Amino acid sequence: MNDSVSNQFLLLLENRLMELFGFESLDVLTETHGQWIEESLKKDKLAREERWSRSIAVGSREYIENRQTKLGVKAIHLKIHESKGSFEIREDQIPYTADFGPENERLRQENTYKWNPF
Repeated sequence: MNDSVSNQFLLLLENRLMELFGFESLDVLTETHGQWIEESLKKDKLAREERWSRSIAVGSREYIENRQTKLGVKAIHLKIHESKGSFEIREDQIPYTADFGPENERLRQENTYKWNPF
């Protein structure tokens, strides 16, 4: 991507962000964003939030349903979950032992014996 395309994209992105947040200028957006970061640092809210890392998408029900529709057949197995006032689309987590329980039975203490080399 050349510099003029990058700059045009950045300008569109900045304008869209100002529109979404209701800011009248880029200066207000920049200042407010800086304040949000400072508040997060003071509150130690930098911990990882599981829903952002385990989900394919997070947002309103309408947004999630739209994403699921756009994914088509790839999303047949995906579930919509409500969490903290928003919705997530993600795969259900299957416990590790569900697949390996029978194989791990052989590793239990009852299956050991003492070895006496003499």
